[in-house]
Amino acid sequence: MEGDIRDLIRGIQNARKEMGLSVTDRIKLFICGSDSLKEAWTRFGESVAAETLALKTEWIKVEGQIPLEAGDDTWYVKIEKSI
Repeated sequence: MEGDIRDLIRGIQNARKEMGLSVTDRIKLFICGSDSLKEAWTRFGESVAAETLALKTEWIKVEGQIPLEAGDDTWYVKIEKSI
């Protein structure tokens, strides 16, 4: 689980950079994935939010999510800049 979470954090940080966001910009995260990833998210989601400066996180499937690999599994994430 911790490896999946590290993959998620790395993917979020790379996506932030590609979006042109500053390292200090606050974001909103919309995340979904398999049942095993949901379990990891339930255990470590607060840490992910703190490390990625996410003011809001939600486990939901929404349009525009990008795939982020996690071993043999895939997270789906949408990042929005918080105002």
